[in-house]
Amino acid sequence: MQKHPTAVCNGTKTLFVWLGLAAMSAACGALEVRDLKDTFGGKKKGSSESDQDWVTVRVGVTPSQLLSSRLVEDGFTAENFSLFAFDLVNAASFKFKVTGCASGYSINTTSVAATSTTMKLYKTDKNCEVGLVEFGYDSKTYSPQSVAELKGAVGTAATFSAGSGDDLKVKVYKQLLTGGVVDGQEAAFTFIKSTKGSDANVVDYTAGSPLSVNGIEAPSFSILGPNGIELQDIAAADGKGKFKFTLQCAQTLVQSGSDWACPRVNGETDPQFINKMAVKLIHDAADKSTYTYDEIETIMSSGTTPITNSMKVSGSTTNIQIPDMVGPGKLVDYKQMVLIISFADPSSPSRGTSYKYFNVDIGAPVP
Repeated sequence: MQKHPTAVCNGTKTLFVWLGLAAMSAACGALEVRDLKDTFGGKKKGSSESDQDWVTVRVGVTPSQLLSSRLVEDGFTAENFSLFAFDLVNAASFKFKVTGCASGYSINTTSVAATSTTMKLYKTDKNCEVGLVEFGYDSKTYSPQSVAELKGAVGTAATFSAGSGDDLKVKVYKQLLTGGVVDGQEAAFTFIKSTKGSDANVVDYTAGSPLSVNGIEAPSFSILGPNGIELQDIAAADGKGKFKFTLQCAQTLVQSGSDWACPRVNGETDPQFINKMAVKLIHDAADKSTYTYDEIETIMSSGTTPITNSMKVSGSTTNIQIPDMVGPGKLVDYKQMVLIISFADPSSPSRGTSYKYFNVDIGAPVP
């Protein structure tokens, strides 16, 4: 004969055969569903920290690393941006929210006093979107115009304003996967900065100041304007800028054998050979407008970059380019610089060296 399970309620055996939980509960009075789970299934309520149903996602705001001589929207591409590695002037704070998740889970507007943060979402949740509500940058608070928050697919853009015409173009750089979020995913927003002057100008610079000695004239080069200085890169580790300078000879470059020379006047019989020149980029610590010969000579006594014949620009009759000139320090703190060019006459080295220098100032971000 088949035995049927029984329950004991207040010392009385109660037979239940194919009874539901409701019937059993009624038979036993105070017995709760929670008690049944603990008794039969051993299942207890978990926490968000211990459950395996969550994934961790990073979200943040940072400037575009593409700071070249032409900061235009067409040049704003993902290949030129290192997410969360840029160390120039990051957003100081931001507010974000998460909406649209298929699970119904959402994150209300959340303030973050940092460049980035992490958040938890349900694993594989679909259609979640991170929206940027506002962010702080350069001691100002920027919020979107015409929309409540910037969200959408990668490349979606909006203008954020701090008021009084102070605007920044902001884009969605990375967004959550619509097909389901995964652990370690990133959502990011980045903005294009304008600089002092027009988009084509990263810097302002003065006319060259020559310093000559013993009849040796200063190099007859000037910085090609308006695009003679290009900010090639900014190092993620220390924020130093890397520049390419285009220098223009006052006359047509002439060639003697394999060597190129820059005449000071047309038809000069002893033009200055460029491979007898050197350059150096320094911090203009005191923001000086003029330097003495002795000061420049001391500065140029070490750490210079030689100019070589290979720096002559192919197809140009006047220009040379000096790439990979590393700035003196973190760009935002070393925006005032000086470029120095030297020439030592190989036929009369005892007469000394002459110099020409340019004050080079990086513009601050402006609308």
